[in-house]
Amino acid sequence: MTGTDEHLLCEFDASKRVRVQKEHKDPSKAFVSYEPTRAALMNGQERSIFQRWLAARYRRSSFPDEFDRRLRDTKVADRLARLFKESGNHIPAVFFDVDQGTERTREGSDDLYELAILVLYKTDEDPETAEEAALAAAKAIDELFLSRCRTGANQAWEWIELTEINVISDEALTYGQSLNLIRWQADYVSLRSDPAQPIFDV
Repeated sequence: MTGTDEHLLCEFDASKRVRVQKEHKDPSKAFVSYEPTRAALMNGQERSIFQRWLAARYRRSSFPDEFDRRLRDTKVADRLARLFKESGNHIPAVFFDVDQGTERTREGSDDLYELAILVLYKTDEDPETAEEAALAAAKAIDELFLSRCRTGANQAWEWIELTEINVISDEALTYGQSLNLIRWQADYVSLRSDPAQPIFDV
């Protein structure tokens, strides 16, 4: 908005494109004489959430595309995210170890990814409650994979095999371990929770 209360109307889309109305002679310079409107400002909590959301975009964990696809297709990803929606205050990070860190090409439901999960819980406020939440989450994760990835007639694993799941406190996790672990991100649920939950990060 300029000092004369004139507004610049534009649209932003998911492809990072900006559309400016045709009446502007030079759309590339349409923003030069405008300042952001003061009518819509973020409060401290909203700004903090936005900052963490931006940070998460640049710190994405990288797993094989086929592994990500299997998480989505089996509905495990969505259910995992919902599972942590309420426990996010106690669980700041969840780590995945896929195929012991070795990237392999997998094809077919019987060509399994081997997955080990580490659930990290906080100790700064109420460590006993946090540990209970982490143990409950670990049990729910185990049941989730059993229900979504062992659906055949003989109950054999399909797509992804959960080989182990462990719980550890943030005090027990060593720096060396943190360097070798890969976080699983569920920030798209964390950021829309009310109250806001922390992004799974350390």
